[in-house]
Amino acid sequence: MSVPATEPALGDDRGSPEPRPPALRVLVTGTSGAGKSTFAQALAARTGVPWHELDLINWRPGWHDRSKHELDAFLADVDAATANGNWVVSGGYSQTRPILLPRLTDLVWLDLPRWQVMAQVINRSLRRAAGDQEVFPGCHEHWSRLLRHDHPIRWAWNHYAPNRLKFAGQAEAAAAFGARVHRCFNRTMADQALDRLAAALPGMSDDRISVMQDWYGREDTGRQ
Repeated sequence: MSVPATEPALGDDRGSPEPRPPALRVLVTGTSGAGKSTFAQALAARTGVPWHELDLINWRPGWHDRSKHELDAFLADVDAATANGNWVVSGGYSQTRPILLPRLTDLVWLDLPRWQVMAQVINRSLRRAAGDQEVFPGCHEHWSRLLRHDHPIRWAWNHYAPNRLKFAGQAEAAAAFGARVHRCFNRTMADQALDRLAAALPGMSDDRISVMQDWYGREDTGRQ
């Protein structure tokens, strides 16, 4: 499958009979540990648009997985969150594709090398476990969870290759709906995509831009 790495700077609709308000509806996707939430938070901070984290919509206290046990309610919440206006969504839930893809203006695919993904997800998981961190409301990271077969460390390693195929298909589907695809193979490309999208819908003055502008730097969300 051939998916473009980046797209050119966004147009300004000159020549349209009636100027339309700028639209920015972005899905940030990639395998576990790629930096989805960190990128999405940075973009939301720079543009002022709402950020919806699919993991936060999905997980309930005690690591109750709504996408498995109450899928209809989970999808209804995703639908409601993205029905109107501009937004940034982070997450890789395949079940949400029929809702999100037709609504996108842009899809950001963080397609980082395996070694980098693993370094990030291992560091994040160890930091969470050491501090008994509450990752989502009522969902804590414990050392014992690191041994689970579905823990993000194992998931990121075991599913890296098949996930690339899945996300390639997602990118092609998004492009077919008219979304611009920003495929980022490294931090430099991700920074460029962030700058390009932020410029398309400027929402905050420079003095209000979050420290998350350096989205892969020392200041991170501790999420994905």
